[in-house]
Amino acid sequence: MMMSAAGEPSQMTEGGVSMTSEASVFTGKVTHAERNLSKIGQKKRDDMDKLKYLLEETKEELVEAKTKYKAAIARRDTLEAQTKTLKTDFGMKMRTLLDKTENDDRLISMLKQEITRLENSKGVKSHLKGDDKKQ
Repeated sequence: MMMSAAGEPSQMTEGGVSMTSEASVFTGKVTHAERNLSKIGQKKRDDMDKLKYLLEETKEELVEAKTKYKAAIARRDTLEAQTKTLKTDFGMKMRTLLDKTENDDRLISMLKQEITRLENSKGVKSHLKGDDKKQ
């Protein structure tokens, strides 16, 4: 800090120019303009501090949002993989069930033909045909 001609400290601006006017150098009194410049400088520093704080908060929020985004992407990928697996498993099980149904239908048809053949060859009526009508 520099000393004014009156022995009081004079404030320097960012450009290196003294904020102390010639009148205050000689009288030692702070003028209205100097007070205003000092207030403006202080307000500027306060505003800069607030902006720095807001910037840091925003950076932290951004990091948090990116983390949440990555987690959501990972959950989505996991769910997509599980859904694909379930669809594949369901399709395979459904195909197996349909195959079994077709096989059962063929077996039933073959058994009915066998019963009919045996009845015709032996001249005996099956009791199974009567059971079908009761059901």
